[in-house]
Amino acid sequence: MASWFNSFDHPVVIIELVRAKQIVVNACRVAQSRGIRPGMTLGQAKALCADVLDFPHQPERDRKALDSLGRAMMRFTPVVHVEAPDALLLDVTGCERLFHGYENLITQVNAALRKWKIAANCTIAPTAAGAWAIATCSRPGWQIVSAAQLDGALDPLPVGALRVEPEVVEKLQRVGIDTIGMLRRLPRDTLPSRFGPTLLDRLARALGEMPESFAPVDRSDQIRASIEFEYSVDSLEIVWEIVRELLDRVIVDLTQRGSGARQLLLRFYHYHGQPIEQLVRLARPSRDPKNLFNLIRCALESIQTDEGFTRIDLDVPAYEKVTLRQITMHDRELADAWLEWSSLVERLQVRLGADAVLRPRWSESHLPESACAFQPATADGSKNEALAVHDIKPLSARPLCLLRRPIEIGVIVSPSDDREGAPISFAHGGEVHHVALCVGPERITGPWWEGNDKTRDYFIVENAGGERFWLFRVIETWKWYLHGKFE
Repeated sequence: MASWFNSFDHPVVIIELVRAKQIVVNACRVAQSRGIRPGMTLGQAKALCADVLDFPHQPERDRKALDSLGRAMMRFTPVVHVEAPDALLLDVTGCERLFHGYENLITQVNAALRKWKIAANCTIAPTAAGAWAIATCSRPGWQIVSAAQLDGALDPLPVGALRVEPEVVEKLQRVGIDTIGMLRRLPRDTLPSRFGPTLLDRLARALGEMPESFAPVDRSDQIRASIEFEYSVDSLEIVWEIVRELLDRVIVDLTQRGSGARQLLLRFYHYHGQPIEQLVRLARPSRDPKNLFNLIRCALESIQTDEGFTRIDLDVPAYEKVTLRQITMHDRELADAWLEWSSLVERLQVRLGADAVLRPRWSESHLPESACAFQPATADGSKNEALAVHDIKPLSARPLCLLRRPIEIGVIVSPSDDREGAPISFAHGGEVHHVALCVGPERITGPWWEGNDKTRDYFIVENAGGERFWLFRVIETWKWYLHGKFE
């Protein structure tokens, strides 16, 4: 449990405007010692303490600050969960080995918080819910609760520390149940029917009788720039200038991270309806302002500005590290060709859509029909493959025209009484082709773990007219198929 304003020696309150009244929603410990409580008006608070400082309640900024603090806490553990509005849950299981014990770990956590002037209650306990309950009801500082001490540490705490609804707490207080220890002495099977299923679930999680899972905070820092207007803007020239300014901001963040954008997401807000969104995908990581601006202008050619915009956001949902590579004189033409190809793909996708421009990629499969797949040309992972052509291992001859599904054909082999003989003629499309040249067989076995355990023998055959075909024979059934044609 962390609180920034509790580190002040001066009384501080957080206020919120409710029906034209300034209501205190939170107060630091100094202010509470002067009698100020949440729910009071600011006038009442100043009557008790004239020199109290007040700040507006900004929950969005509080959440962003808590997310930033959670990412900073990842230096102690990779799993950090943000529990709004003012708590962080750190899964430090096994991390004590790196810090030579839990005491050293929690000491370093407190030292980091004090450095940022944050007063916090830190508790290490066998369960996340138990640690949250103990930290909620403790004074600023730290403590370590072992598994043997957990029940005794939870028993004197109020039932509200289990994070149950206020209505449930009120029902329990009506029957004289004020603490977790008193609740534990009640028959478990009667709790759901009288107080709902949540109470029993929360108690079991706190005691470690039920596992608790939580979503860790996103490790990547979000790159975003935003501009909000006092009045509606409907001039396209002004919109372009604003987009340029937003680009300059995100490029600064990208440069600090040594990264380039792979996706740009623009949001245009107006008074009515949902915001207009436009996603721009890039074939390579880039932070070139000219290139990015030209792509955005191309994507926004059809945007309507009649209603005007009140706010414009520019997000970078995906970005990658930009690696500087020395290009030799021999690779210069190859690198220039790759840049031209990337620019062409980006412009085509902006105009036609992400699913309209595809690129092939290798798949680890011995079956020819599964060895290649298609994905959006700017999908993640499409690095500078053109510069690594020399790393591709040579493959056996494959036809450019490969049928989606092999066609069963009739084949005569030689010798005719040997099923493993080479083909000398085959019939396809109502025509008989006499084989003038035959190369093979090339044996390919399908993945048995996928249920495809048939073995194929492939042959490259050429007829008297010079046409070349790709045939294969299934060993288990001795049937022949046409799979492709060489151009």
